[in-house]
Amino acid sequence: MKETVEKAPSALAESSFAAGKGAPAFAEDSSSLGKEPSAAAKVGSALAKALSFFARALFFFAKAAASLLAKSFSKVFAKAASAFERDSVRHFCLVWAALFLMTVAWSFIIPIKGQADEPAHAIQAAAVVRGQFIVEGHPDVHRFGFKYNRHDVEVPREFKNVEENTACFVFFPEAPEKCAKPVPTSDGKTGIASTTAANYPPLYYMAVGWPTLFLEGAPSWYAMRFLSALICTGFTALGIAALARKCGTRYALACTVGLTPTCLAFFAAINPQGPEIAMCFALAGFLIPVAVGHRPSDRSLIGAGVIVALIAMSRPTAALWALGIVGMIGLLIRLEAWRSLMRRRAMWICLGLSAAGCVGALVWNHVARPSDSVFGWAEKDADLFEMIGKLRQRFVQPIWDGAFGYFGWSDNPVPGWLHVTSIVVCIVFVVVTLALARWRERLAVTLGILFVPLSTIALQYAVLRTAGMMWQGRYNLPFVVALVALAVLPIARRWGTPANAIFFAVASVAMFGWAFRVSWRYSLGIKVPWDFSKLSTDHYYALAMMLVGIGILWWLFVTRPFDGELTSIDGGAEGWAGSADGPAGEGSDGAANGEGSDGGDLAGSGDRGSRGGDVSAPAGVGAAPVGGDMSGLISRARGLGGEAGSARQEGPVWRKGSFAAGASLQGPAPSADEQARPRGTSAGSS
Repeated sequence: MKETVEKAPSALAESSFAAGKGAPAFAEDSSSLGKEPSAAAKVGSALAKALSFFARALFFFAKAAASLLAKSFSKVFAKAASAFERDSVRHFCLVWAALFLMTVAWSFIIPIKGQADEPAHAIQAAAVVRGQFIVEGHPDVHRFGFKYNRHDVEVPREFKNVEENTACFVFFPEAPEKCAKPVPTSDGKTGIASTTAANYPPLYYMAVGWPTLFLEGAPSWYAMRFLSALICTGFTALGIAALARKCGTRYALACTVGLTPTCLAFFAAINPQGPEIAMCFALAGFLIPVAVGHRPSDRSLIGAGVIVALIAMSRPTAALWALGIVGMIGLLIRLEAWRSLMRRRAMWICLGLSAAGCVGALVWNHVARPSDSVFGWAEKDADLFEMIGKLRQRFVQPIWDGAFGYFGWSDNPVPGWLHVTSIVVCIVFVVVTLALARWRERLAVTLGILFVPLSTIALQYAVLRTAGMMWQGRYNLPFVVALVALAVLPIARRWGTPANAIFFAVASVAMFGWAFRVSWRYSLGIKVPWDFSKLSTDHYYALAMMLVGIGILWWLFVTRPFDGELTSIDGGAEGWAGSADGPAGEGSDGAANGEGSDGGDLAGSGDRGSRGGDVSAPAGVGAAPVGGDMSGLISRARGLGGEAGSARQEGPVWRKGSFAAGASLQGPAPSADEQARPRGTSAGSS
């Protein structure tokens, strides 16, 4: 034990010595830490601190941005959900979906590159999304032997010589589509291709051409077709919804009789002709309710201005159709209504947007010169009268048939019996319209009919010395669809549901019947006897989609979901601009009884007789609309044969203020017992 205690001090001494031995090294390390770091160390430390600060700041901003985006998206989704809960939005989407199904069906029925000028417009779309907006042309000789200005663009290699893949059935109705070669792919390579649509306004091509940036072959073509169909059917559904909300669902669907199979076939193609037609129909849908007396909202006026601007920028000659439609329907708007409109700020915004679009289109046409890319057999020595003679001799039937169903590369001929039938039906339609129309409507329809051949002559003569005789019937369709919608109005007002049903039935049968015939033509060839079991597989699905779309529209026709309290095909009773200057009635028949926007009644000087006679009977509350048509038809007393004592009522009055409660314009309001009494009974009935 003693020995152990003695060894402890010695061990302690040894450890102390070891510590003392190590002290110089520790002192040396401490001295080295006291030295200043080098410049590189300082820079590295500063960079590390800066990176740490920026990382923390970036994380903070990312977190804040994510929070803001989440809140914004939640608000957007909430607004979208609340908007979709509204019946009008749901019904608009339903119409859009039905039309889209019908148009996609045409996309599958007509083979790729099988629509007129589709290869040229597809090349232009691929070029525009790659920044080639304006290209210079150079003289060249076409393979058909005439000289023209060739415009070359650099696009994916699959667009080079695109017409060669479809040459077997183009212009040959007896050749089926299966003779064409598959659409090639580019494999990431580019090539030089020429297009006859060079320097066209780029808006449409920017909207549909972007799938070519990441898709190749047939998928890129179908993607562009579907985008074009989505745009066209959206504008068409907008026009139907605008008409239906003010003039009734059945009248709106009856107006689709002007959307011939050619229209929907171009909706399904890569061609700006489709959006041009659809937007002109939408413009008519915005303007016709104003023409019949409905007060437009600010949103409707601004929307009409946007549509006019888009029409003007869709194709080089599209501004002419927009101005023609506005002028034709504007003739129906009375002077008092024009004065009321011009006092509204929204109207001036509408005019400003329209003017900006038209001026922009004129500037583009002047700078880009899109007409230089159009080629044909130029008639350098032909004068105006020679051109008219050639139009009459060689082009009348192709132009007429082209407006109905003679589309593709002139390989879907219209049968002779159908050509004659269509002419007879159109003549009867025009005669009945003019017989039933009021004098303003008669003037507008007559001038609209004259505008079609006059515009054809003017536009054809403008390019006679550069492109030659090139007019096709589809070029008039943007104006014709609006003209037909206006011409349906007098017949629908006079005969109601039966007339609307006939118009819509004609449109449905024509659409499906011609789709089946075109499917037969491309599956078998037009000279092969038709056999439903031998159609192409994709054509079966296409025809099924066509039937589903038509069925949805017929369901809307029966249920009338758009019709509301202010729905009227003769909407003169709505107030204008909240003032007492309601639109005047027919000049030859007396002013229409109106109602101010604040609910006050505006009594006119008399109601219109159905044959021109003034009526002394009051405009009462009708029991039901004639033929069960418009749920909100204005009840108007109309004299039969010009006799003031006879009167009939066309439908119930659903209006604002006291009028909505059932009060007539001149008589007392019905009592509670009378309102509770079932329809068709009197006080003494059981």
